[in-house]
Amino acid sequence: MRDHRFGWQTGLASYADTPIGPTLRDVAQVLEGHRGFGIDTFVRRKEVAGCDYWVPDPGFIVEFDESQHFTRPRRLALAMYADRHPLGFSAERWMELCERHDAKDNNPVYRDEQRAWYDTLRDLVPLAEGLQPTVRLYVRDREWCALDPDSTEDLESFSDLIEAGRSATTQSAAGFRFPTLPPAQPAALVESLRWYAASRLVIEGGFDPDWIQPRPPITVERDREGLFLSHDPDAARPDRQAVLGGLKEARPDVTVTIPDIGPVLALSLEGTESVESGAGGVPELTGKLERTAGACVNLHMMYPALVYGFWHVLSADRVQDFAPVTVPAHVGGPHDHGDHAQRTNGEAAAELQRYHDAVARLSERDDIRDAPSRYEACGLTLVERGGGSRQGMVYPHYPGPDSLLDYNRMFQQLYAVYDRRFVDSARALKETTRRRFWHHESPLLAKMAGRNDLLAEMAPRVRRDPVCPPHRPRNGGQRGDPSPV
Repeated sequence: MRDHRFGWQTGLASYADTPIGPTLRDVAQVLEGHRGFGIDTFVRRKEVAGCDYWVPDPGFIVEFDESQHFTRPRRLALAMYADRHPLGFSAERWMELCERHDAKDNNPVYRDEQRAWYDTLRDLVPLAEGLQPTVRLYVRDREWCALDPDSTEDLESFSDLIEAGRSATTQSAAGFRFPTLPPAQPAALVESLRWYAASRLVIEGGFDPDWIQPRPPITVERDREGLFLSHDPDAARPDRQAVLGGLKEARPDVTVTIPDIGPVLALSLEGTESVESGAGGVPELTGKLERTAGACVNLHMMYPALVYGFWHVLSADRVQDFAPVTVPAHVGGPHDHGDHAQRTNGEAAAELQRYHDAVARLSERDDIRDAPSRYEACGLTLVERGGGSRQGMVYPHYPGPDSLLDYNRMFQQLYAVYDRRFVDSARALKETTRRRFWHHESPLLAKMAGRNDLLAEMAPRVRRDPVCPPHRPRNGGQRGDPSPV
């Protein structure tokens, strides 16, 4: 249903007593402070205009966002509620698009603030009205007019995009493998990667899920035989931890905070939508490292012992591969985009290799007296941007397993540095800071055991002690002695 109107009011006062009222006040304040236009100046209509599309069953709005929506005011507004309310799109990606386009519309002079306010209402008012989150689609993601409504394949593709948006804030209920998304959306991986990383820090890292933000969908039950993990989507919480930095407040994508000790481990994630070999492509990534190093300095100034990781996920195209058993080749046709980050012989493009080497120089901070601009570990991952069965999946051979930036190695490095700083060097706190072992018959691990794809990248942190008695049914019988954990 197109251009459907709900009769929603545009004024701030209309939502004063609703759950979204405090958020809207924050948005109004940041928009007013941007260029000095008061909300009474840029809110001119009484009701929100009709939406692009209304899907009455199950009840959500679909908006197609063109470049004029990606402005500085829109980014400021999104930052006020990206972590506070469920959204049907990746706020991280939308803010990145705002930075990329930086669109300006000065007719009238307050048009950018006005458009940002109305977009905010379309995002938040449905939540107050009991509807599902608004789904947003980026018009340049694909040639929408080329979709054939009579084509089953096109209908399924469009349906997948809608569902990807609607599940943007419920990724925690998904599995625990490296997430994959449709092509042209690698930046949206960041949101899913948060859940993946948070869950991996529990399953493989042995950290208490209550210490982690966003809180993963995992619960721990203790009995005499040990600690048992269970998958519980209701336990998940999407909020990120606000951390006081030396220069400004920061919100790492994943943070481990131990009560009475403070933040001990953090991970910042970044997604880049496409990698180009020309101007504005990979060389631009290298230029962004100044900001990446600055973020590291900011937190290490306040917390020198913080174990801090940086993980960058980029999309890439493969022009030709003479060993298609590893990664299928897409040459010519709709999947040959021309902005390839890989050479025909599978070697990384020179520009990408330079970026790899630059990120590697920001990694491997071993001692708290080392340069605060270096991370304890960094990761660089390429995902398939072209079509086909591997779209959104990880390139298996770049960077290789011997690279400092292999993301599996990154996790192991973070664990090792954490143990040295917060366990081995702090024996009086060891009982609090040590990483846990999980019982090998945990319900969560039992579910994962039958899925090789879920265990391909991580080894659950379990201990099988030969002196422990056999495990007995958990619903009855005499318990054995507790396993050491």
